[in-house]
Amino acid sequence: MEPLKPMEPLKPMEPLKADGADGALEGGPPVSRIRRLLAQPERGDVPGWVMIAVMTAALVLAILVPFRNAIIPAMTAAVEDLFAQAG
Repeated sequence: MEPLKPMEPLKPMEPLKADGADGALEGGPPVSRIRRLLAQPERGDVPGWVMIAVMTAALVLAILVPFRNAIIPAMTAAVEDLFAQAG
């Protein structure tokens, strides 16, 4: 098995600039907003955020389902006490 070769460092891309209201790029034909956004470098890790959201929902369900008979009355009483103190 061959050893892995080191990757070349990424070079920053120049930002795209629109010439006019039609969205035309400098020296080029009109380009849709989606194509311009896709041409820009990646701004975030969307799959990572999706995984965090799904894991958080799974954790909430894993806690809520077995303990719902204790959690719901406790939360209801806490909210009622909060409104009683405020009013």
